Amino acid sequence: MVRFVHRNPWALPFLDAVTAMLAPRCLLRGKVLLMLAVLEATPDHVRTFSPATGSRLRSLARLAGWAAAGLSKFLVGLALYPVATSGRP
Repeated sequence: MVRFVHRNPWALPFLDAVTAMLAPRCLLRGKVLLMLAVLEATPDHVRTFSPATGSRLRSLARLAGWAAAGLSKFLVGLALYPVATSGRP
């Protein structure tokens, strides 16, 4: 799957979403989590990972948007998963 993402970088968010549910201990998921941990600890990216301030309504709207985006990515990833794990060159 890592080779598939290396050849098709556009597929990363979709396969990350589906592996979070279907294969949380796979190599791709581990690499993504490690990358995020490094970025989170880098001073240049503190604002990106810091909680945003705002009203409850704005927070709920943001949460609903993230849920919709996550579900969309999961569904596309579900279709890509068999192709990415088939081992074809």
